[in-house]
Amino acid sequence: MLRLLDRKFLQTGNPTARIKFEVDSGPVGIGNRYLVLDGKRAYLLGNNCQTCSFLFERLDGAISAVEVEQTAAALKAGVSSLADPLVEKIGIGIPLGEYMVCLAETELELVRPGQNHDYFLKEQIDLWGRNTFWDLPDNPHVPYYRAGDTRFGKNTWLFNFVVPMFPNNWLKSETLSSFAKQITQAEKPTAVALSVLDVKGPADWEGDKETTEHWLFTHFLIDGHHKVAAAYAEGKPIRLLSYLALSQGVSSREEVETVLSFLAG
Repeated sequence: MLRLLDRKFLQTGNPTARIKFEVDSGPVGIGNRYLVLDGKRAYLLGNNCQTCSFLFERLDGAISAVEVEQTAAALKAGVSSLADPLVEKIGIGIPLGEYMVCLAETELELVRPGQNHDYFLKEQIDLWGRNTFWDLPDNPHVPYYRAGDTRFGKNTWLFNFVVPMFPNNWLKSETLSSFAKQITQAEKPTAVALSVLDVKGPADWEGDKETTEHWLFTHFLIDGHHKVAAAYAEGKPIRLLSYLALSQGVSSREEVETVLSFLAG
């Protein structure tokens, strides 16, 4: 389960950052959300409707990390405190906005679409049912990591996801081995993510469901793919520096505080 070590509010970012959020708003304000990298849409983040099902779906623009060369050595050594000047330095490379910056640790489970433990094959269908047009589960078109889930309130379930920006078969074996050695020696190299919190549940359902709402905390890796893959391969937790965008998720600031307090508990 993802464990929150520390958090703080930070207003940061750059209007010319390589990575951005984008929304296609319809006539009633409902539209699809995207994560854009180098001018190309990298991920569809689903829409901003609270009663519609959750989705992240890899698009053609998801082909690169967002590494900050000046921070590489420090991230390899690891971040132990949000007071580290590195936190604000990394913030300059993300979209302009307000964030809750979170320092966390989590164990990971690698999931492939359509196979065991795929959220879109099991939990999403249990709550929303299959796509009514194709009668098929949604497909994120990317292997991703689950970072623990738990019941969260009477009729609510909390899910944590870590999602890569490029595939594992692009990773370099020498770099993986180096991070694996660090991690097995109890060092804490740190990965970086741009994150959103979505709180979603169907407007109606049949029968008496135990779960009627999903809280979905999704971390899109912008740096640290080798670290994450090495931690998973070694069965060790990974440290994650997450910039949670307060205005980009389908959630209120009160809901953000609720889930962060729970994860810190």
